[in-house]
Amino acid sequence: MQTRKINIVFVFFGIIMFLILNSCKKEELICSTFGFTKNLIWEDSGCDESFDQSPTGDEFRIQEGNQFMYPAFNPNNPYEFVYYQIAADSGSQIITGHHLMKFNYKTGVKTKLLDNVEITGHPAWNLEGWIAFKTVPSGFFIVKDDGSQLTQFSELSYGNLDNGLTWINGSNTLLWGGGQANGTSFINTKTIGDQDKVQIYSEVAIFDVFMVSPDNILIANNGFTYYTTIDLNLDSLYFKLHQFNHSGSPYGKMNWHVDGRRFYMSFVGSLELAGFFEIDFPSGEVKRIIRFCDKEIIKEAICSPLGDKLILQKIERTLIPGPDPTISIGGFLIENSSLWLYDLDTRKEVKLDLD
Repeated sequence: MQTRKINIVFVFFGIIMFLILNSCKKEELICSTFGFTKNLIWEDSGCDESFDQSPTGDEFRIQEGNQFMYPAFNPNNPYEFVYYQIAADSGSQIITGHHLMKFNYKTGVKTKLLDNVEITGHPAWNLEGWIAFKTVPSGFFIVKDDGSQLTQFSELSYGNLDNGLTWINGSNTLLWGGGQANGTSFINTKTIGDQDKVQIYSEVAIFDVFMVSPDNILIANNGFTYYTTIDLNLDSLYFKLHQFNHSGSPYGKMNWHVDGRRFYMSFVGSLELAGFFEIDFPSGEVKRIIRFCDKEIIKEAICSPLGDKLILQKIERTLIPGPDPTISIGGFLIENSSLWLYDLDTRKEVKLDLD
């Protein structure tokens, strides 16, 4: 009887190991150990480090090694997101590839969905498992979240088409917009299998990055201390102009919290004004969550479907001054993009190792 129990244990263990090893045989799959999230070392957010010497503004801006940017959550899995990776040699600026990647921060499993695809702007992931993105210079494509069924979605000739790329309510209808050369701003929608539908707005500038809330409220950052809102639920679309209760300059991309009552964005300016902020939508009140410093700024953050975590895209900076600090020429400013997991309850963060 004891021997039989031992054999059952060995059989069960063997089945588990077979499933684990077999899952790692898929092409382009990187398997990590279980308990990835538990092994993360969380730290207090914020940065108070200054450069030894102030940048002149004339430094050469460069990137070194892999760059990670443009995260977008899976609406069906709060632990999984896609991102764009520019692969490069760790000790140089030599680019070796462009990838659309998928990562589960709970299990640590990383999957390469697409190779040799240059992406501009942010992907968007819908409830049916379609991921939309814009490439250089071909326009919009969609791909299934397992990397299959890559399809060109739209062939359009307007400018700034990646602004606000959103699947409306997670459906198969994609929304985007931007500005044309003649100064006209626009919003486009298209449902998979249908023709494009263009809605023109000449009376409101939505040239800059905008976002759409879970309740279909569009917010456009106009680049100053104001933002424009459009209720996409109304038959007759009407825009309203709101003002941030903040005198800094908006930076990067705005993104909603899943509750639709607050959103996140960064401001730059003086040290007293710069940082990453949470903004109450009804009142416009702002609350700084993370301070900026010379060596680290946050370009954007996306909210988990559970509403408890953010994925931060940070720009980590290193200054290499020129040979002669008395003249405004020479030197390097290294700016590398990385992704961080941020806990809204504990206000702690951890850098995700995606290399």
